[in-house]
Amino acid sequence: RVDNWISDIARDLFDVPHLHITLTVDDLLWPHFHADRSRLKILLKTAALAVRELVEELYPDVRIGLVYTVHTSGRDLGFKPHVHLVMTKGGLKDGKWVEIDKLPGGRLAAKWRYLLCKRLRQARPHDLELRKAIDQGYRDHRGYQVHTDSFYPKGLDAAKYIGRYLGHPPLATS
Repeated sequence: RVDNWISDIARDLFDVPHLHITLTVDDLLWPHFHADRSRLKILLKTAALAVRELVEELYPDVRIGLVYTVHTSGRDLGFKPHVHLVMTKGGLKDGKWVEIDKLPGGRLAAKWRYLLCKRLRQARPHDLELRKAIDQGYRDHRGYQVHTDSFYPKGLDAAKYIGRYLGHPPLATS
């Protein structure tokens, strides 16, 4: 199943270098995502939006490629929703390739925190417990981490990593 997914996604990836970005959320929000899994869609779409907006600010009119997915467990197998996003390390502008060296993690983390909190508030405007968790986490800047250092020289390498990482069970079956 994983190999089929990798083959399918690899057909859509450009054979160019890719960046692997991981975006996490404050632990105060985990119970809210656990209680209503439909909120994971907000998490996923907001991660892609944050990356696209930052790329647009830094590289106007450059079109990038993205593959992204939600992962709900951490290494300790606890419920810790976060997003893995693989993006082309460059993009097209007026038919020409424009190299993107790196995205500034601090700037992406601030945009990610702002957009996610805003969208969660909009989705559940009368949920006082959610608002309280958002407000405290936003003030503390605790759990909105962004990791931008992973790099893959070819699209297929990125597809293999993300496919194997997300497609295998968290515990060995042998």
